[in-house]
Amino acid sequence: MRGLLLLVGLLLVVGAPARAGPRGEGKGRPAALGKGGPGLSGGPGRMKPGIRRGNAMLNSGMPMAAAGAFRDALERDPDNAEAHVGLGQSRARAGRCAAALEHLLPWTHALAFGPKAAMLTANCLERQGRVEEAIAMDLHALTLRPAMPGALTRLVLDADRIGDDALRQVALEHLWIVDPRRDESIFAEAALALRHGDLEVLDIMATLWAREGRDNDEFDRLQARSWLDLDDPVTALDVFAKHRRVRRGASARLLAIEASRRLGLTSQARAAIEGKAFGALTGLDADVVRIRLAVDEGALDEARRLADELGNESDEELIASRWYLARAGGDTAHATELAAQYEAVQTSPIRSLDQLVPLDRR
Repeated sequence: MRGLLLLVGLLLVVGAPARAGPRGEGKGRPAALGKGGPGLSGGPGRMKPGIRRGNAMLNSGMPMAAAGAFRDALERDPDNAEAHVGLGQSRARAGRCAAALEHLLPWTHALAFGPKAAMLTANCLERQGRVEEAIAMDLHALTLRPAMPGALTRLVLDADRIGDDALRQVALEHLWIVDPRRDESIFAEAALALRHGDLEVLDIMATLWAREGRDNDEFDRLQARSWLDLDDPVTALDVFAKHRRVRRGASARLLAIEASRRLGLTSQARAAIEGKAFGALTGLDADVVRIRLAVDEGALDEARRLADELGNESDEELIASRWYLARAGGDTAHATELAAQYEAVQTSPIRSLDQLVPLDRR
């Protein structure tokens, strides 16, 4: 544990970018804390009703509704740290990373900015291509909650993204020992294998995961994604069929919907994403798939509207959807440009844009 804290401290000193918050000042102090003030106390007992309502909605998996509550709170108190951090987290969970970072980065050291907020911020920075800043935020999460498995896993993946083998290995080693009851490094190793297209290692990690009696859901997502990367949506769906659940998380549902879409089951995929049984899926990841479905349905204007609404987001899957739309619209020049953008951020060597085209349309 002491070694991890020393590593975190060292890397924060040499690697964390300086930021100025709305009230930020002071050498080596949390930027957004500054000299303090009524909006920065962050104590639960002092939360205003709008913030309490927003937190309740956020914890209930309703980020869009939560965002509305936090916006209302900010209209009444523009410098309220809890409201800024809450709104940033709501937008991050909805996949609106560009907008989320506007509310998260200036308040990274407010009392309201906890390890979960740090993790969401790191995820958004990575999705925006700001990987070195994401690493600094991973480390910040570890200062807030030392030996946090999720932060260490993020650090492994982000370090790998920039080719820092030493940092990646140190984070992996800490994952091996962080929990005496189980090996927390297995999932990180599997995610690395998926990223590098090393599916033999992924299978080995899946076996180790099963031996520990861990929950299938997380690994099912990795394996389903691997079969999509191999252009085999049938087997991707079979992965979920082996471990049937009445209700799955949004990420698993979207993978199954995308697999169905690639099989040419457009109507089935549309019904699943609008979800009468479990509710419509929302957020950037869902809208990325909606763009593809609209293209498949011939509704190019609707696809363009959705793509325009996502503005300056730069997620890998969104770039792929923009390419799919440009291809369908016959805009060869734009499709070529987007293909180059995709190649620059592509996270698996076996993944390709052509796989987006449903099997029955090739």
